[in-house]
Amino acid sequence: MVVEPKRTAAQIESEIEATRNRLASRLDDFQDYVKPANVVDRGVASAKGVFVDEYGGVRPERVAIAAGAVVALIALRALSRRRRG
Repeated sequence: MVVEPKRTAAQIESEIEATRNRLASRLDDFQDYVKPANVVDRGVASAKGVFVDEYGGVRPERVAIAAGAVVALIALRALSRRRRG
């Protein structure tokens, strides 16, 4: 069994202060991460990653797929309204 030496009050206070500082820093990082503008920026970057290649060029096949999906949704909605109407 290993017996650790007793810590002084100053050592304990120092550890508590260090822990408090680490937590405050992490909280600041988290608040920055969830800031609405940063969330939007990450979403835009993610969307660009789908439609833009590593050289900054547009990926026409992916744009075509997305456009086709939008057209299909519009057509389905129009058919749905026509059946109800």
